[in-house]
Amino acid sequence: SLTFYARRVADRIAFLTIFRIGERLRANMFVYRTVADPWVRAFRENPQKMLLDLMPEIAQRCGNFAVASEVEVRQVSLTTTRGHRRDGVVFIGDAFATTCPAQGDGINRVLTDVDCLSSTHIPAWLETPGMAADKICAFYDDPIKVAADTRALRASIYAKRITTETGLEWRLRRLRNNTARQLMVFSRRVREAGKPAETRAA
Repeated sequence: SLTFYARRVADRIAFLTIFRIGERLRANMFVYRTVADPWVRAFRENPQKMLLDLMPEIAQRCGNFAVASEVEVRQVSLTTTRGHRRDGVVFIGDAFATTCPAQGDGINRVLTDVDCLSSTHIPAWLETPGMAADKICAFYDDPIKVAADTRALRASIYAKRITTETGLEWRLRRLRNNTARQLMVFSRRVREAGKPAETRAA
């Protein structure tokens, strides 16, 4: 897969990933905008032109590509469930709280929830009859679950701020991250250049 980053903070783009599915390439772009934003409407009307304007290096890596289907837009808001402390119902993962999908924290959160339930809470619940709210609340108050949810929410907020904020602190953080990425790319190219031709071809 390939990952591309926006050059301007005003674009409000976290990153774009491109990966192959069969004979086609699929692209996922994470943008901090609402569905009603004029920018989003313009992108849906002419995604190829805007992609090349935003990230011209895509053409260098992917060749003379063409967008083959309509752009699908899925708006995600950070939400937390309320009124969930009730008898007989358990909310986990995104059903309990949604976080930014760009960071990939959702799968970690749901796996943490499942592990907490299967290893600790469900066995304890089954020791006594009924599934009252006070039993279920032990899961919501589990320190491991609370920590995982807190980390994911903090990461979501940080991801948006480092993409969109224009203050000196955030400009320096972006510079640090961009420098680290460039060093990683340079290091990988040096390693590839040092390999025998047969190994690189393989």
